[in-house]
Amino acid sequence: MRLENLVLYQGEVTSVYSIERGGLTFSRINGTEVNKNSGATLGTGEVDFLPIPLTAEWLGRMGFDTQDYEIDIIEWATEGRALDFAIDQIGVPPEKQPFIFSYDQGMGDRKVEIKYVHQLQNLYFALTGEELTVKALV
Repeated sequence: MRLENLVLYQGEVTSVYSIERGGLTFSRINGTEVNKNSGATLGTGEVDFLPIPLTAEWLGRMGFDTQDYEIDIIEWATEGRALDFAIDQIGVPPEKQPFIFSYDQGMGDRKVEIKYVHQLQNLYFALTGEELTVKALV
């Protein structure tokens, strides 16, 4: 888990505001603090926190657009990064397929399935050194 990762906390989308030893502090996506829960830890069941499933709507909020849409593939990319950072949905119908990030490390094509918003945030930051900008929730 990283700062700025988006999660669901008590049914609301929040971002991780700080990570403290033994717990997390959450804030709303706009930065307004919602709850300090410094006594709980991840994975213990003490925190009502869930990952946010990645959807086409979330990709759009994070600046991804469809670059290619065919009968058996949808390719998603951010402006200016279509060649070095793309996500595909491959199969029929493509809208029903998982989101796959493909990359080549000189040993052939590698594929990573991305199921959650925070996974995409972390992967994008690790590869680009930049945070994804998320459009405000309405």
